[in-house]
Amino acid sequence: MVELAYTTDLRSVARKGLRVRLPPQAPNNIQLMNPVVELLQKLPVWLLLILSASSVIAGDFFAKYWSIHLRSVFYFLAIASYMLSGFFYIPTLLREGLIVTSVIWSVLSIVGFLVIGLLIFKETLSTVEIVGVLFGVISLVILSISK
Repeated sequence: MVELAYTTDLRSVARKGLRVRLPPQAPNNIQLMNPVVELLQKLPVWLLLILSASSVIAGDFFAKYWSIHLRSVFYFLAIASYMLSGFFYIPTLLREGLIVTSVIWSVLSIVGFLVIGLLIFKETLSTVEIVGVLFGVISLVILSISK
């Protein structure tokens, strides 16, 4: 019976006389990301947050448009926009904290969602929903300036 175990110490495997075949060396994912991260690091955090929030707002626009028209292109545009949002947001965490960036991103996104919902898709809110949205935005603003 052969016992297999995971090890990163290939010398000990070789000393036991076992043959090891390594997969071809793939490029390090971090090395592939370095040029992208370096490029995004040249942009100010506030711009990355605006680009990220704009992308998620576009994603919600396309998602809502898909829910009305049920055309696949809008579904995939929504997913691509959501991915783009993460592409711009994640590098902000290299320079700022999670809480601060998340709260700012949330406020920007909520304002965009309100504009799209109310002005473009002509959605309406009840009085209670308006009060809830206002409290939500106010609480996020307070959290972002309390640091």
